[in-house]
Amino acid sequence: MHLLKNKTLVITGIARGIGKALALEGAKWGMKVAGMDVRKEDLDALALELQDKNVPFYLEQLDIQDAAACKNFIEKVVANLGSIDVLINNAGITHIAPEAETSIEQTFKVMNINFMGTVHVTHFALPYIQQTKGNLVGISSVAGFSPLMYRTAYAASKHAVWGYFSSLRSEMKEKNVQVLVVCPSFVASQLQEHQLAYFKNNTDEVLTPAYVAAEIFKALDGKKETLFIGKTAQKAYWVQRFFPQLYERIMRKKMKIDSN
Repeated sequence: MHLLKNKTLVITGIARGIGKALALEGAKWGMKVAGMDVRKEDLDALALELQDKNVPFYLEQLDIQDAAACKNFIEKVVANLGSIDVLINNAGITHIAPEAETSIEQTFKVMNINFMGTVHVTHFALPYIQQTKGNLVGISSVAGFSPLMYRTAYAASKHAVWGYFSSLRSEMKEKNVQVLVVCPSFVASQLQEHQLAYFKNNTDEVLTPAYVAAEIFKALDGKKETLFIGKTAQKAYWVQRFFPQLYERIMRKKMKIDSN
């Protein structure tokens, strides 16, 4: 734990769900906290919590789709907090519908936020992380290594995150930068609430944001390269890898659109 104390943690999508849990977990580890989100009211609420904990922080409202705004944000973080040691790419949205009912514009939006937003922030933060020999984290999903019905755009974006950070890890080895890809199973967050409006059945396992955040910090402390959080994620990885047809049958049974 002492290795992260007084280091600067940057989180995208910081205002609620996993992002907020990561911010509070980072504060618990004695880190300085920076982050961005589009939700002003939630950012203000988080700022009050960080003030109460006497944590140095920098928060900004911005849209991760705006590359110039992301560059400006990274520069402000360094100006205000001195460095960037850990970047956790958490920001993302989901979309749940059959492909025939999914517009091209919706697919573009999911890809632009989940993948290109991640690229924007990582690209501009990378020189600073190389200076500190720090950590890069990409939050993918079970959908990042396996198919998921009715979430074609979301699965594509999370596959892209997996590929991006897995490839970047090879480049960063000689730079002494740790790269971690995280794949949680279903989380009790706004994404999960949205999903339950569509599906009758999904999984019996639902993770809390606080649990996910704690597991990510354990993985950072242990210098892990991949992290599957939850039994569902762990089982899905191995079943999909070695028995893809069985995985598809199970997935089709679980993913039933609610007709009510």
